[in-house]
Amino acid sequence: MKVNASSLNVRSEANTTSSVVTSLANGDTVEVLGDASQEWVQIRCTSKNNEEGYVKSEYLVAAE
Repeated sequence: MKVNASSLNVRSEANTTSSVVTSLANGDTVEVLGDASQEWVQIRCTSKNNEEGYVKSEYLVAAE
């Protein structure tokens, strides 16, 4: 999957109040670790030292 937003915060928990682990840019690729159909999904940031966290699924699209 890849990021479809100008900037996307990766959070430590599946909510907007938890701490930011890292930020991703548009087009960055991620590995989805959970169910991509949920509102929040656990991801691994393949472009950022494999850091893991949560993002809202609406900001991810299938990689080409």
